[in-house]
Amino acid sequence: MDKIKRLFKQLFEQIRNFDMGLHGAAIAFFAIFSTAPLIIIVVWVLSLVLGGETGQAQLQQTLYAIVGNDIADSIQEMAVTASRSSSGFWSSLAAAVTLLFGATTLLSQFKYSLNMIWEVPEPETGMVVVFLWNRFKALLFIGAVSLLLLLGLISESILYGMERVLILFWGTGDLFMVQMSSTVTNILLAMAFFVTLFKVLPDVVMRLRDVAAGALFTTLLFMVGKMLVGWYLSESALEPAYKTAGSFVIFLIWIYYNVQIVLVGAFFTREYTRMFGGEVSYRERSFKTPNSDRS
Repeated sequence: MDKIKRLFKQLFEQIRNFDMGLHGAAIAFFAIFSTAPLIIIVVWVLSLVLGGETGQAQLQQTLYAIVGNDIADSIQEMAVTASRSSSGFWSSLAAAVTLLFGATTLLSQFKYSLNMIWEVPEPETGMVVVFLWNRFKALLFIGAVSLLLLLGLISESILYGMERVLILFWGTGDLFMVQMSSTVTNILLAMAFFVTLFKVLPDVVMRLRDVAAGALFTTLLFMVGKMLVGWYLSESALEPAYKTAGSFVIFLIWIYYNVQIVLVGAFFTREYTRMFGGEVSYRERSFKTPNSDRS
């Protein structure tokens, strides 16, 4: 119990000394330009496996379940607008390069913030190598997210089949377990996303169990925050007040708030690992991070 108290004391101290607002604003700014390209690439990856309409429908269904209807509609609208481009080889090539650069910029900024939390030293390699490596890791992360969404589709299909069987044999009164299973699936999907985020983006190597502990904590914060933000948006008059920009403002508020949650989760992962977990090393260098908080 003393260690847990010390863990949260360290967590609050680190959060207080870290400029959360600045990092949240920076990531929210990049999200303006990067979210639509990111969604387009994810839909494209899903479409390769599932087909165009199925991939887009699966992404929309997952967004509805995880972030809520208002935010999901805003994201989808941004993606549809950004996907309208002129025909022709050079214009298509320019659009593809812009999509890749835009989609990876947000994740690169996220990586920068996570590296600051983990106190990762500046790499000794050249800036061009670092830039290309960061973009490659961002694309790797996009591929991992696409795989998670594909697994989500498979699980939802299984649950839908179970629901049909229950309705066929027992009517509609015994669907509680199926609905609970769907909720648990969405929670596990969110947790898997945070595991991937904390494992892939920062330049640190740590045990999967330590990452999972931080991802679980972040998921709980995310679920509570989803309800609070949903309640705030339903009670406030943001969309009528900002008129045509209302959806855009709602999206920015949602991004900013959830960035704070992810950063808090990253700090929790760091403090938990230093106090209870295994050794952590940097990817770019062989130095070990101090685990001085253990006793």
